[in-house]
Parts: sequence; C-alpha cells; structure tokens
Amino acid sequence: MTWVELAQELGLHHGSASGVLSNLHKVGLLARLQETRNKCQVYVDPNYVLGRQTAPYRPNVSARLLVDILHEIEHDLNNDDIYLARQRIRKTLETFNMESQ
Repeated sequence: MTWVELAQELGLHHGSASGVLSNLHKVGLLARLQETRNKCQVYVDPNYVLGRQTAPYRPNVSARLLVDILHEIEHDLNNDDIYLARQRIRKTLETFNMESQ
C-alpha cells in the first residue's frame, strides 16, 4: 500500500498516512519496497516481500540533522564546554527559525 492508497482508504491527510507507514516501517511491522507505484513508495507486510528488494528505514533529513546536533551538544556538555553547547543551541534555533518563516 502507498500513502495515497492508505489515505484514500481511511480518509487521512498525507502527513497522517505517511507518518503511520513510516512509523510501522521504523519498528519493522512493515517493509518498504524499492519499487514504486504511481511515484509513491510501496509498503508491505514483511511476510509478503517475496524476494523483492526493500529499503531500510531512514529518518528524514531534518530529523537526522537534529540528532547529529544533539549528539554534538551532548559531547560538548560531557566535556564541560557549556559555552560551545550554548553556541550550537543558539545557531540551531536561528537556523530552524529561518526555515520556518
């Protein structure tokens, strides 16, 4: 099923349908196939992959970037570099505020 098919079936918005599929993929309850249908990614029960190529779960770019930044801040704090941690937090907030405007 694609996000479009799920959205139509359950009357969901894109974000909700896509989020449900991504979360189920993340925990291994669904597999995402390499193939697409109508330019959308296809998700199936792992028992029905049937030898087709699958794609691993990957969080979106913003989520990966935020995780990387949080690791850097944690490293700064573990090394008692409060000043650098604060700079990273300030810069991150400025960047995300610029993107949301």
